Amino acid sequence: MATDSPTTLPIPDVMRASIRPDIVNFVHSNISKNARQPYAVSRRAGHQTSAESWGTGRAVSRIPRVAG
Repeated sequence: MATDSPTTLPIPDVMRASIRPDIVNFVHSNISKNARQPYAVSRRAGHQTSAESWGTGRAVSRIPRVAG
């Protein structure tokens, strides 16, 4: 796609506007919030594991053990 004559286009006025630090700070802080780990108080807190006790009779301590 070769062009024989160079063309110039006028720059839009929005590209000539100065950068506002308050908008840059607002956008940066909101974009950085996307990577946060969600957390909340949950009624299932502490019960989200598949660990169960093996019970007695296996010659091991009776602590919950995860399958696998």
